[in-house]
Amino acid sequence: MPLTALPEALTLDVGHTLLFPEPPLGEMYARKLPRFGVEIQPAWVDRNFPQAWEETRDRQPGLVYGTTHEEGLAFWIEVNRLLLAATSLSPADLRAFVTDLYDSYAHAATWRIAPGLDHLLHLCRELGIPVALLSNWDQRLRGLLEELGLVDRFQAVVISAEVGVEKPDPGIFACALRALGCSAEGTVHVGDTWREDILGAHAAGLKAIWLAPPTTELPQALPGVARVESVEAIAHLLAEMLDAVC
Repeated sequence: MPLTALPEALTLDVGHTLLFPEPPLGEMYARKLPRFGVEIQPAWVDRNFPQAWEETRDRQPGLVYGTTHEEGLAFWIEVNRLLLAATSLSPADLRAFVTDLYDSYAHAATWRIAPGLDHLLHLCRELGIPVALLSNWDQRLRGLLEELGLVDRFQAVVISAEVGVEKPDPGIFACALRALGCSAEGTVHVGDTWREDILGAHAAGLKAIWLAPPTTELPQALPGVARVESVEAIAHLLAEMLDAVC
């Protein structure tokens, strides 16, 4: 377990680690697409969206989400062009639908914060552990975090669209370490994706915690890498360590 000793610092992924879409993506599609003459089942979207996203990412030149709003929107249009290829959406309706979706998910009302965040941040303050957000995201993220009241709760916020480098590139982890003034070997990164978060952190010299269901095995054994179910579980680990040293 990487947290056998208190970390010098923590970095947290955002999507599906700190923030979760609310309503879930499939439900949002089912609400919005009928305006464009398309009926769709939420479960179908939830089942097929990851593959469309991954295929689009893999053929995307440069940063996945780019560095401008236009580049971020263009990526999401391509994801949905692939996902909704079998529907009757015209190119104009596809762009209108994705623009509406893109704008909706830019605001606090469409996201929920992971349970346990308050507890985790409180413990980190008590223990003197700085925490940074470290995310592959488009230009919407900082405004969304500000609307949620989260920016000032972290010692640094590092976003790929702002710094021009993205996970798993070690460069984005270096940006966070510089902002925190901490060493790689003393820092633990927490995230839900194996490729971007865990392999990226490992390559950058950080320890890592993979957020995944308890039945999910680590794809490979890596030193300094472990798995937990939630941000709340990390708070519990820190609380146990705090009790041990008091």
